Parts: sequence; structure tokens; C-alpha cells
Amino acid sequence: NDLKKKSWLPIVNYNFRTKILNFLEKKKYIKIIDNYFTLYPYFRCEYNIIDFVKKFIMETDNIILYNKIKNDIKLTPKQAKFFNDFIQTHVRIGILEGNAGTGKTHTASLIMKNLYHNEIPFIVLAPTGKAIKNISTNFEEKIKSNHNNIDKNKSSDYYDFCTIDKFLHSSKCNKKNFKVLIIEEAGMISTEKLSDFIDKIKYCKNIRKILLLGNNKQLPPIEKGEPYNFLQEWAKKEDNMIFEELTDIMRQKNKEIPTAANLISQCEDAQFFDLIKDCKTIKLIDVSEKKNEKKKEKEIKKILKKDKFYDDTIILNQRKKNCADDNSIVQKITNNNESIDYKNSFLINNKIIFTQNIYNTDG
Repeated sequence: NDLKKKSWLPIVNYNFRTKILNFLEKKKYIKIIDNYFTLYPYFRCEYNIIDFVKKFIMETDNIILYNKIKNDIKLTPKQAKFFNDFIQTHVRIGILEGNAGTGKTHTASLIMKNLYHNEIPFIVLAPTGKAIKNISTNFEEKIKSNHNNIDKNKSSDYYDFCTIDKFLHSSKCNKKNFKVLIIEEAGMISTEKLSDFIDKIKYCKNIRKILLLGNNKQLPPIEKGEPYNFLQEWAKKEDNMIFEELTDIMRQKNKEIPTAANLISQCEDAQFFDLIKDCKTIKLIDVSEKKNEKKKEKEIKKILKKDKFYDDTIILNQRKKNCADDNSIVQKITNNNESIDYKNSFLINNKIIFTQNIYNTDG
């Protein structure tokens, strides 16, 4: 039961006899390494991933591309370094890490645009359809910025987008000669899923480069194992792999909001209030000490009704449940006193303020 929740467990926590352990390992029920043990099928998945990466990064048949979109590039120094290292060197695997809004998709879309102009076939995969929609839209907008229409014949030959599950059950890998593989939301892929995926692409002999995009603060995989984190550490030490972490929030207009949010999450109360005190662009509604719901609601309404736009407002509370209650108050204000929650249907023009899914913990 413990092994269903965790990948590896220390032997010292269990009163196992050596004979029992040796018997279980001999029968290939478990695998023991350095006083830790795991279920044997899970070990095979891990081994499969490691073996594939070792062989893949040592292969010499690589592609180095010319930058055909120089006049098009608007990148931060970190984004530009990753872009150039990935397309213009012998790097086999690139990992681009960063929080939402740091420009991972933007950087990846420019890499894809360069592949498109170099006529290098590539495929983009993700665990969810939403992620595929987001990155494909971003890429196609960048292509259309230079061309009125995308050549549909060329697109079918040179790029494709689909979910990982769809890819696993299709013959796309055999039919098309993709040379670059891009995986969005790689942090959500479990060890077993990645191993299954590797079994599939082992037969794609034309793949020369792999790009992984992820966010460590995203929801972890539902199934056990987080291979994306392990691959990050590997990439930091390996010559034929590159790792870059993007930290600057590009999407948020108010740059102080993410800084303030991080200070709250790290319990840096003093620094948070110092930032708010000196910052004229953030409105703070501190209702953390108010227990009377009616007074709290009255204060939130009084402040929010002055402005129609709430991107520069932080409502500070003590517990997640209080935040959910305050969210209902804000939604009432913005939706003509109609309260919206996760059980109800949404209507056109509803403004959804709360950005975290607190009701669904299984991903």
C-alpha cells in the first residue's frame, strides 16, 4: 500500500528479514538499490527512461539549424540563450522550466517557427488538450504574422499537434519523419506514462532533438513518479542537454503582483507589507483579522466598487476556506449579485476571479 503512494521506500522503516527481501527480489516483485526498494514494474519504467536518455544524448546524428527569423525575435536574455543553444548547437535534449507567464510557450513557438522555415518536421505533444490548443494557437499566430495564410499542405508535412494519449494509440510516429519532438506540460507526466511514451518513440529513428517545457509549481502527475524533476537535475550536468529556468513574469502587467504573491506563499510577512507600503500600484484589502462576515463583505464591496478592474488588487485572508468565501463576494459584485460556484453552470460574460481549483485535488 505504501508503494502505491511513493516510488521508493527506505528498508530501515520496515522490519523485513533479509530472506524475505531476497525472495521478493529474486521473484522480481521488488527491486533493491542502496537500502531502498520499489515495485519491480516501476523500476523497469525508471530504467527504461534512463537507458533511452543515455543512448539518445550520445548519438552523433544531430541537426544544427540556421536562425531564419532573426528580425522576428523578441526575447529576454535567458530566452534568447536557450533559443540559440537549442537550435544552433549539438544539444540533443533541452528543458525549459518556468512559472506561468514567464514566456515558455513564446520561446517554444519561436523555436517551432524557425523549424518551420527550415522545413524541419516537428511534433508537439502534451498531456491535455487545453495545453495543445494553447501552444498550437500561439505558434500559428506567429506564422501568420509573416504570411497571410499557412500553407496547409506544408503544415501537414512539417508539423503536428496532439495529446500524448492520442499519440500513444496512433501510427503518427511511423508515418511521419518528425525530427524534433516537443512536449508541453512535461511536469505532469508520470514515470509509467513517460516509459510507455519512450517505448513508442524508440521506433522513430528520425528524432534528433527533444524539447521539454514544464513548471515545477504545476500539479504533479496523478500517478507516482516525477521524471521531469529528475531530468532537470541530469540536464544541469550533461553536455548534450541544456536546462534554463525562466523567472521573469512577462504576462502580468503589474509586475509587483507576482512578487507579492510569492512573499505571501513563503510566509515572508514583513517583506510583503514593506512591498505593499511602498507600492502605489497594488490595492490591499486586508480582512485577515475580521471575523464578522457582514463587515468583511461590506469592506470588500466598498473598495472594489470604486474600480471596475481588479487585476491590481490583493485580498489577504488567513485560510483557504476564507479565500473561497471572499471569492464568492467578489463574484457577486462582478456578476450583478449572482453567486457562482463550482456546482453551478457558468453564463456568458461571467467574470471568474478565483484562479486556483480548490475543489478538485486529484488533478
